[in-house]
Amino acid sequence: MLEYKKVSVVTILEDQADFLETLIKSFAYQNYANMEWFIVDNSTKEDLLEPFKAYAQKDPRVHLLKNSTPLKKLEIYKKLLVFLQGDYIAFLEPPCLWVKDKISRQVGFSLRYNTDLSHTSYAFADRQNNLIAL
Repeated sequence: MLEYKKVSVVTILEDQADFLETLIKSFAYQNYANMEWFIVDNSTKEDLLEPFKAYAQKDPRVHLLKNSTPLKKLEIYKKLLVFLQGDYIAFLEPPCLWVKDKISRQVGFSLRYNTDLSHTSYAFADRQNNLIAL
């Protein structure tokens, strides 16, 4: 049986309530078999995890975390290293919109060229979650 390298996807939310649907779509567009998604609410305002709760109930790969006190991003990444199970880490940040199969292509590139780090293009979404032409 083919063993897929695991990809840990990390999203840190900091008061970007407009792009939550775009993030869910981006993760859902991926066909890669072995992924996990950690979403951290680092907001000082409302509960930004609310739109993700229904999705997390349907998808056990999704993990929701709330900081009681906002932290700097580097501090969050350090704390997350304890939880992440992936061989690779991917960052999904608002307002990015991942295209279909982005993770499959990125992992394929890394395996083919024996790299530990790669960057791929992505798109941006507007506040109505529509793709912005660049």
